[in-house]
Amino acid sequence: MFPEPQFKLMERLQIARKFRAYMTQIKQGLHESWGFSSPSVQVNNFLADKPQAENSDGRSNIVDAHFTPVLGCSLRKRKSSTTKNDGGSSDSGMTEEEDGDSHKSDKSFEIDDDDMTLRISSDSEGERTPCKKLKLSTPTVDFSSTDAPLVNKNVLGKKRKILVEATAAVDELNLENFFNSEGQSQCSAVLSGYKRVGYLERKDRFLIARSLAEWLVNRIENPSQELYFKLRNKIIKLFPREKAKVWYLSPGSEGPQQKNAKGILQNAVKNLKTFLRGKGKIPSKPRKSKKSLPVIIPSVDYSNDEQAATEWLRRNFEPLTEVRRNWRVCARPRLQELVEFKKFKPHEYISKWDEILKLPNSHELITDDFEVLPSIIEAYAPLKDKGNSLMINWNPFCVKLIFLIESGITSLSKKEIRDFQKRLKNASDQNSKDYVILQILPFICKQQGRVKVGRKTLKPSAEESKDAFLQHIRDSSDLDVTIKSRHERASKFGAPVQPYIVVLGEHEDTCRAAYVIVDRVPWKVGGPLAAVDLCFKTCFGLNCHFPPEAMHLWLFVQHYLYNAEIYEDPVIESVISLIDHLNNVVEDDAAS
Repeated sequence: MFPEPQFKLMERLQIARKFRAYMTQIKQGLHESWGFSSPSVQVNNFLADKPQAENSDGRSNIVDAHFTPVLGCSLRKRKSSTTKNDGGSSDSGMTEEEDGDSHKSDKSFEIDDDDMTLRISSDSEGERTPCKKLKLSTPTVDFSSTDAPLVNKNVLGKKRKILVEATAAVDELNLENFFNSEGQSQCSAVLSGYKRVGYLERKDRFLIARSLAEWLVNRIENPSQELYFKLRNKIIKLFPREKAKVWYLSPGSEGPQQKNAKGILQNAVKNLKTFLRGKGKIPSKPRKSKKSLPVIIPSVDYSNDEQAATEWLRRNFEPLTEVRRNWRVCARPRLQELVEFKKFKPHEYISKWDEILKLPNSHELITDDFEVLPSIIEAYAPLKDKGNSLMINWNPFCVKLIFLIESGITSLSKKEIRDFQKRLKNASDQNSKDYVILQILPFICKQQGRVKVGRKTLKPSAEESKDAFLQHIRDSSDLDVTIKSRHERASKFGAPVQPYIVVLGEHEDTCRAAYVIVDRVPWKVGGPLAAVDLCFKTCFGLNCHFPPEAMHLWLFVQHYLYNAEIYEDPVIESVISLIDHLNNVVEDDAAS
């Protein structure tokens, strides 16, 4: 079975070959019976120059309007079957039958697939008079061998021929031989390193992707999904421990909102084409205007108990135990309106329940929502029973991460490793040790490329990613200043303020208190790890995005520490690379 893109190509080629056989008979019959001169050479090259129209069922239309100017008359396909012609066969494979006198006027053809008949009619003074009926013999086309016809220049158009030749080249490509060939010394070193250590570094992946992108673009300017899939599979076969989604993801793989393909291969080809366009080697494509469609928000049905609980919460804010009970009762319609139907934006939802969320310990309500969210929203099913995952997985993670850092496997320099060891040794308590480890994450798992923050596109540094993940203040009076500056920055960029963490401590590596800030409301928690846990759950409970500058860090927390991968999560190579390194660490070696 061919992959879908190849199957469609084969189907179209079969129809095209059949149609060419028809046209050969038609031209011979016209020349012999009517004395027509042979149609323009455009008919011979039609399939090589014109795209075929498609019917509503997706199949190519064998009778195309492009033949009207070529033949000098209309050519159409009959929808209903006709009586079969009993005329004898001629040498050309057709029979002729006189149905009336010919008229020197406009002529039209009708092809009936049921009885393989071509009807030639003449329009005279507004009336249609049948003139000729030609019997078409069924063409015998051998479809058993598809290799040779696929590269036949008389059958394939220019773009289609390039695609077929590129597909054949990818099929024949031996990656190991290619990497060991002349001019690929860097890839050869990468291959040798993989055989020695068993994994690829981030720079190794970029070298491989760049070499393959140059090889591919030299053969086809716009590679198809099929070519990307073939190359990806060859890479995974040569490097078995690599993740397929790191190299290529087709559009829609992360959900309907993913309009474009992703992955290292896709990015390498895209960057190379951008460079070539800048040099004038590739023409730029005109941008298409986007039309927005009206959004229809479905309504949520409330049961009597859910409606009563909602109305109670609108009028009462205490006692907290009763607030929490009613909050749980109306969880289903609230979360469906917020997450599934997107009736409210996060800041609108916060404003609606402003009085409730300002109550002491109101963060417990968000924790409750996180617990029931997977049972209400199907997309969040991987989060089921993950409420305690961070605390369970934290200590094994710390042991493995310290082992990676001290082994020199990460991108940290020797000086940075010594500084980390010193800071970790000088940490006064467990919260401070957790804080030191959380602070080193942005320098190990770095942001790749640019991120969109509101109306602007930025490339945050590791330090900026750290501040977006955990912001440090030295005095409690700085908390209000930090909240104000966050809102001013968000307003400047035209972006919403996502939940974030502020850590209070006299020194950079000390933690005296930690806060999770939601809008302008600070929730105080026990330490930095508790703040990470609450902030993570708040983003899901309020349907907020992770801060763009720290998106990769939060995805690492979600995928590794909570062990939850959601269908729509973006694929970030640095996150997957760090997780692979951690998974490759043997706990006994790390503990020793």
